[in-house]
Amino acid sequence: MVKNQTQDTTETQSNGADEPVIIKKYANRRLYDTSTGEFVTLEILHHMVNDELIFVVQDAKTGKDLTASVLAQIIAEQESKGQNMLPLNMLRQLLKFYGDGVGPQFSTYLEQSIESFVRNQQAMMKQMTDMLSGSSGVDHWAEMSRRNLEAFQNTFNIFGAEPTGSTQPATPAADEKLTGTTDIDTLSKQIAEIQKQLDELTKK
Repeated sequence: MVKNQTQDTTETQSNGADEPVIIKKYANRRLYDTSTGEFVTLEILHHMVNDELIFVVQDAKTGKDLTASVLAQIIAEQESKGQNMLPLNMLRQLLKFYGDGVGPQFSTYLEQSIESFVRNQQAMMKQMTDMLSGSSGVDHWAEMSRRNLEAFQNTFNIFGAEPTGSTQPATPAADEKLTGTTDIDTLSKQIAEIQKQLDELTKK
């Protein structure tokens, strides 16, 4: 059902040039895809995002743009399913940013960081394909991977994460603070291990 509905939307958007698909949200929280004439779920909208289909969610009564809040709902739903991408400390810091006036600046920085990460990832995948097809590109692929990891690390450092490889001993703190940084510490160790493997790869 999900596949058929997203395919219908893909065809509709292809025929309608670059116009975004309009999703109407009603008071009962139901979402209506105006391009297909069918009600959709958050799961279907998630598939549309994965398929790079552009849509705008509007309040059916007032026309207010609800796209951001609906996308946030999709993220919250994924987090509740155990696919935790956002460490607790990051979520706490994000909530603080809503009230201290730096929200717009941070939003711009975060958008640019993600765009850079995506570009590096695409270039890295191309280099990997070239390498597997017999072309020489191991060094460049490793360098692109390293850049992505560094960008990823820098983003997490903003939220209070310790630099990768830090040897500073942990200081006594409240249980809540320790719990909040656990995910970031684990991620930092994983990034350090990947960087080590990349260094060994380029030496071969």
